[in-house]
Amino acid sequence: MTSAHPGAVEPVGKWDAGAWGTPNCCCVHGPETLDHQAPPGGAVGVEREEEAVERLIERCAGLDVHKASVTATVRVPGDQGGRRTETRTFRATTAGLVLLGDWLASFGATVVGMESTGVYWKPVYYLLEDAFEVWLLNAQHLKNVPGRKTDVADSVWICQLVEHGLVRPSFVPPRPIRELRDLTRYRKAVLAERTREVQRLHKVLEDAGTRAGECGQRPAGRLGPGDAGGAGGGHP
Repeated sequence: MTSAHPGAVEPVGKWDAGAWGTPNCCCVHGPETLDHQAPPGGAVGVEREEEAVERLIERCAGLDVHKASVTATVRVPGDQGGRRTETRTFRATTAGLVLLGDWLASFGATVVGMESTGVYWKPVYYLLEDAFEVWLLNAQHLKNVPGRKTDVADSVWICQLVEHGLVRPSFVPPRPIRELRDLTRYRKAVLAERTREVQRLHKVLEDAGTRAGECGQRPAGRLGPGDAGGAGGGHP
């Protein structure tokens, strides 16, 4: 087609050779990766071919923790030079978790990854932390890693991510810090409950016509020096 104006140049069509984003472009493009699309938290994309991803951990395991059971998957070197994958389900009791630890130790697993599911992860983590390096993984980070197939079990997927170092473990305080934190939280809850009980008592007295606030009563939530548990000048 010739332009009606002499000297004018026809615009390049969007499907012409050399146009931006066309299949006939003569430019050579490098292999596309998902490294620049890494979500926050340290997780990066997974390539289709497993061999293209560097293996960082030789013997690892992934746990899918439920209320009554734990599904475990281990990946270790195989006899023929490949990777051997084993999956087994254990009961979420103390005896079952002991068997889980023995089963993981029989494969020589060094790193165990598990998703932070509610509060169900705590007994599993506490029992395994002395024998293995346990990674507590954020569920959102696991979902942000692309490339998962729908027919892959959760424990297998977690194990593969741990194997290639595609997830970052969350911080879990040491055992003494956890015990101190639980104690202080329980003390705070007891003090709050005591304050509510004192306020209920004052309300009952007020409803009965007794002006507790005008009879020299202490403010709600405070203890005197002679009261049981009082210390530090009457403060709880």
